Amino acid sequence: ALGCALLVSLLATTTFAAKLPTAPPVTQSELSVLVTDLLKNFPDIQANNTEQLRKRVIERLLGELDPSGESCPANGFEERADQFPPIEVRLRDGVPKITQVALFSDAWRKDVQNGDLLLQVDGKDCTGSTITEINSLLSGKAEEKVELKLLRAKRDRVVTVKLRREATKKEAFIRKFGDKVVYVRMSYVNEATVSKFLKYDMGDISKLIGVILDFRGAAGGTLEEARRICGLFVKSGAIATLTTASGTKQKIDVIRSNQVIETRMIVLVDSGTGCAGEVVAGALQELRRAVVMGERTSGLGAAYNDVTVAGGAKLRLPSYQISTPAGKSLFRNGVKPDIPAEIGKVQVRRWKAFRHEVLALLKGIK
Repeated sequence: ALGCALLVSLLATTTFAAKLPTAPPVTQSELSVLVTDLLKNFPDIQANNTEQLRKRVIERLLGELDPSGESCPANGFEERADQFPPIEVRLRDGVPKITQVALFSDAWRKDVQNGDLLLQVDGKDCTGSTITEINSLLSGKAEEKVELKLLRAKRDRVVTVKLRREATKKEAFIRKFGDKVVYVRMSYVNEATVSKFLKYDMGDISKLIGVILDFRGAAGGTLEEARRICGLFVKSGAIATLTTASGTKQKIDVIRSNQVIETRMIVLVDSGTGCAGEVVAGALQELRRAVVMGERTSGLGAAYNDVTVAGGAKLRLPSYQISTPAGKSLFRNGVKPDIPAEIGKVQVRRWKAFRHEVLALLKGIK
């Protein structure tokens, strides 16, 4: 079926970084002060535990406010020397769920899947844990093994896998079917992956009958690169709107390329697609430039800034929500596909066997 036709999993981890615009700096957090004052009312609490309790209260509250797991204390997102297994875990309704699996990684080879629920790490229960706590369990020295117990919700089956901690690459995979179809898969929408796509020789674009953009599992990237991608397929206009907590709005327009491709398009998405990938999918869908196929995206449509709070601690908090050109908020809502489908992983060696299915689908799109 069609879900098997579009294949090469190229997934990675990271955080969405919006370059436009920059939020004003925050030097004091009423939340942090409130929690600190609250703990003072419990004299039996040992002084050396107060800071730990304060952090845990803030983490829990942030987890309720922002289930994406992006909002967390600084030690949850600062650069670390430790390595992680080649997956990304986010909270979905308070449950840790795998949202990305890196292509050709140890996890990919052992068939770890997007949507698997994380039950345990090295025998330690993850239920009710914050993203910071889960990342602490997952991190360790490079090449060391970590054991995960997963619940495959779609099959109601528990599996246990041992994964190697390793660095995850951010890549783009591009392939062309003769002179007819260009297939692009991005693990992360950043300058390197987008530049590789823009420099790719597509030949005579007048002969193309379709372009497939595959953003499955691409949960990170920048607005700037989303603008560049859309500029390949849209001549002008807004692709998104940024809205602050105070209601201030800013339109984000395409960065038009020298040559605009006007052929048919399919954008593939899943529950691991977020941020920049969501912006591109939502914009091309609303502008009627592409058919979106797959699963509803993750709803990570927000720009995050690092905020300094009382006591010198730092938090990563959403400062702008991102909406589609028509004003539909992507934050928590995501993009609903035009064609719902569960698109599975198919080995690269079977690529040629699915060309006819892809061509037939594109020819059927008006």
